[in-house]
Amino acid sequence: MEHFLAACDPAVPAAGSAEHSRLFVDRKDGFRVELAVRLRQDGARVLCVGQTGIGKTTELLRAAGDLDAEFAVVLPPIDRMLDLALLGWHDIMAFSCLWAAAQFQEAGESAAALRLAEVIGGEKTRPNPLYSALTRLTVHPAMVREVHVGVMPEPSPLQRFRNEHSAIKQRIAKGPAQVADLCRQAVAEIEGAVGKPLVVLVDGVEKVTMKVARRLFYEEARLAFELPFRMAIVAPYGVLHDEMSADLGDFFSAEPLVLRAMSCLEDEPEGREFFRAMLRTRGGRELMAAEALELAIDSSGGMPRQLLTIVSNAARLAVVENQASIPLDLMVRGRERAMERFFYALREEDYGRLAEFSENRSPGPQLARLLRLLAVIEYGKVGSLPKLGINPLCAPLLRRFRAHAGSGTQ
Repeated sequence: MEHFLAACDPAVPAAGSAEHSRLFVDRKDGFRVELAVRLRQDGARVLCVGQTGIGKTTELLRAAGDLDAEFAVVLPPIDRMLDLALLGWHDIMAFSCLWAAAQFQEAGESAAALRLAEVIGGEKTRPNPLYSALTRLTVHPAMVREVHVGVMPEPSPLQRFRNEHSAIKQRIAKGPAQVADLCRQAVAEIEGAVGKPLVVLVDGVEKVTMKVARRLFYEEARLAFELPFRMAIVAPYGVLHDEMSADLGDFFSAEPLVLRAMSCLEDEPEGREFFRAMLRTRGGRELMAAEALELAIDSSGGMPRQLLTIVSNAARLAVVENQASIPLDLMVRGRERAMERFFYALREEDYGRLAEFSENRSPGPQLARLLRLLAVIEYGKVGSLPKLGINPLCAPLLRRFRAHAGSGTQ
């Protein structure tokens, strides 16, 4: 059961390592095929969007493996190394070039990347002579070695981004054109050494606030034209519902590439089989009662992370209660635990909108919040118009709200 619980961790994408790749199940919805087609075009700038927990990271990691034979693919950890509140296109450009230079270092050093590293590093700080003299006078000789060992090592250019992003932005701002040219030269040298075009896949940027997203994808989107490599970047789902969304196609290759949920209703066998396969590859068929497995799929709303959250909740309860399998009652409790997030997140006006919801309604401004909260889910394949549906985890809460509203209680 512990092994099954680890395999169902909703925070770990089913790709990126040999251990996790065995858990991957192909969606067959056209997302990775469309992404590869777009990235094969020179100067490609692909905007990827999708609701939280839909599987964007897994699909991006899998796409990296698909493209590896014909491209030099890098996935710079922008969201872990940089301050997302300060993020700009020149930051993405410079950090990605330095990350690529480090990844493909065995192909030979890039002179332009080294020069870019010097620009990022700025002026070296000089030691204070008075401090050095005082150290020699006051520190016991036996302590000198410890003092030397305790000195902070010089940071690498990538570490400087992590340590002092704000200061680096100020340095870049003094000469953004020069930085862009250095990045262009570095990419040319890296591609020449590796023998393949560079593709940068940027995940995690969907975590930025909408204020930062408007600046990055609308106000400063023209700067994306300076990117010297092919790129796919995951943007916040809210950009689709922003009033400026019509301008996205002016700066990026075609319209945003949207990853949507797969319907898992009884009359949608393809989607339902996908989720059965997700649980089967993790060993769920042997550990879950048949009705418990089907309840988990029904409650997933077509969202892979929601399915794994429900199942891992139930598996955790089984471990705590020393049960060797997951019966239906534990799956019900696992589903209820997953519902808690919506219980605290949804406001009274949200229930009012859900009560008036129609699956044929377009996702306009009034539904944008419900879509971001996952109270309403988008379904559909790439290239087709989406359909909307209420999240199955919200349906019981909505029924309770209606019952309370009808009785006049809060």
